[in-house]
Amino acid sequence: MLCTVETQRNATGCPLQPPSTLFYLTSSCPFPADQSFTIAEPLPVIYTVGEPAFLPCIGKTETRPNQSVVWTRADGELPSGSKVEQGVLHLPPVHRNDEGSYTCAIVMEVEDDSVLSTVDLQVEDFVPLFTGQPIELPPLTDDEFTNLDIEITLNSSNPKGVIFETRKINTGDLLGQPFDTIHHTAKITDHGTILYDFDVGNGRQIVETTNPINPNEWNVIKIKNDKNQVTIQLNDEAATIRQHSNPLPQLTTGTNNPVYIGGQYEPVREEDEFNVWHGSIW
Repeated sequence: MLCTVETQRNATGCPLQPPSTLFYLTSSCPFPADQSFTIAEPLPVIYTVGEPAFLPCIGKTETRPNQSVVWTRADGELPSGSKVEQGVLHLPPVHRNDEGSYTCAIVMEVEDDSVLSTVDLQVEDFVPLFTGQPIELPPLTDDEFTNLDIEITLNSSNPKGVIFETRKINTGDLLGQPFDTIHHTAKITDHGTILYDFDVGNGRQIVETTNPINPNEWNVIKIKNDKNQVTIQLNDEAATIRQHSNPLPQLTTGTNNPVYIGGQYEPVREEDEFNVWHGSIW
């Protein structure tokens, strides 16, 4: 059942909002039919993808025997893992699909006016700034190592350096040194083109974009590497496609290293220590 809040009282007896403002509750009205409300101004809040969010309920929300605080969402259920503490709605790390209007009703059981307020949640993408130190992300699975599909939007005033890198380390002989065979690395060359260096079991291969990136502008890089072929594309240029000459072998056992964005964690060569990148990735 939906309870619609408008200017007067609807058929279910719920309090009504000013014209042009509608709230939809996910169940029957959780407050008495004769309840009067003070309507607070909507509050816009902005969080970044991956951050926990805290949505305030406008009004005095301290715990009282004669008061209850009810949170609802305009277009569906509250996100899984949500909880209310002292009237504040706590959301777990948010995603873009958590955007929307959240309604808080402070229902008083005495003569004080109850309060109905809305928080408009906006979720923005995380845009990290790189100054030479990489950001570490969780390792790829074995399936992702052999079915890579990635899209990166980046902006750099100094177009040179490693964009991302990940490796699968084979420990080999217990007495020997660990070594890597399976890897994915993308970097900006001295000429500004995108070079994708990889080995998914058939030996090291390299593909490169035709055109360089546009400095101080947002550039879109798409890389796809599956069992049949590898594809790389920069912005609107024609994609570079290369077929795999042999079927991909089964991956050897080993340890999947994290994905490093914006640089290498342990440079393979001494000169790579200076091959850092400055810019932003979206």
